[in-house]
Amino acid sequence: MNPVMAVLVGLVCTQAAAQSDASATSSSATGSSPVPAYRPLTNQERWREYTKDTFGPGALFRAAGPALGDHLANRPEEWGQGAGGYFPRVASRFGRFTAQESIEHSLAFALRQDVRYERCRCSGFFRRAGNAVAQNFVTRNEHGNWTFASARAAGYFGGEFAGLAWMPASSTPSDALAAGGRRYALGAGFNMIREFWPEISRPFRRR
Repeated sequence: MNPVMAVLVGLVCTQAAAQSDASATSSSATGSSPVPAYRPLTNQERWREYTKDTFGPGALFRAAGPALGDHLANRPEEWGQGAGGYFPRVASRFGRFTAQESIEHSLAFALRQDVRYERCRCSGFFRRAGNAVAQNFVTRNEHGNWTFASARAAGYFGGEFAGLAWMPASSTPSDALAAGGRRYALGAGFNMIREFWPEISRPFRRR
């Protein structure tokens, strides 16, 4: 997915999210459970979110999983196969994710965009899955309204372009652009885990 397509999809998702909020507010007015008021992140909370997203327990998983995909695709070829090829890919992925998070969180602070994932206040697999995909493209602003997640888009593509600094010479800007597009697919997958984590983790909870 290229940046122009990301913006177009983001605009569609923004409109859909706004309509979803309006529907939730209407349901609240007719007697359903109330919709909680939006509370923007404080600066301290933003710092905690940044350190958790960049260096928290999930950071290694987010690097090791996509690195395995790169390894199986032998991308880049210069790093070869075996452990000697996999671990440089993990390190490269971690570096790119660090750059991505740094760009996203810095711009989100400047633009007053939220970086948190918001589970759907709805039921049904397809509606919740749609929410997971949509939040790749939209986020809340400081007033609680949905807007295009420009900071996230800049992080996705900026992190991949930053990786060119240590990738082999065969890696080109067009490769970074394509990898930035693939980040939307990865982001959707991670959001699905966030959305359905209560159900996924239920069998592992202590009774």
